[in-house]
Amino acid sequence: MLRILLFYLLLLITIKGFAADFNRSIHWLTGENADVKTGKQSVWFEGSVTMDKSGLPYWFESFVLNSDGAQILIYNEVFEVVTDSLPFQDKILADTLIYSTEIGHSAGIAFLRLTVNPFIKKNNQIERLVSFSVSIQEI
Repeated sequence: MLRILLFYLLLLITIKGFAADFNRSIHWLTGENADVKTGKQSVWFEGSVTMDKSGLPYWFESFVLNSDGAQILIYNEVFEVVTDSLPFQDKILADTLIYSTEIGHSAGIAFLRLTVNPFIKKNNQIERLVSFSVSIQEI
């Protein structure tokens, strides 16, 4: 009986320690897409959200969790150089990907909310994120 209990305990710990991996692509829309309010050319992507007055589009996604804690890793980032002028390019200063996480609850279910700023500045050029992977390990 003790062996069965230990087996199930070990199984539970092992299952909880596995990481879930997600591959994501960003489909950028540019060119003829104009901001109707300001008349300025805008650069955005499918599903983007604007979170502040800067006008920067952010990538946002919620992931369901089985626990109240998680560690996240973003890897396999692929960037492309932005050739168009951006109305917010003076606000892009980081040379590495900036993201934030928040754990929230809704209807008794835990969610990890991930927000990613898809722009970086390297070698005096603005680059935008086109694909990446997210690994979530619940703790």
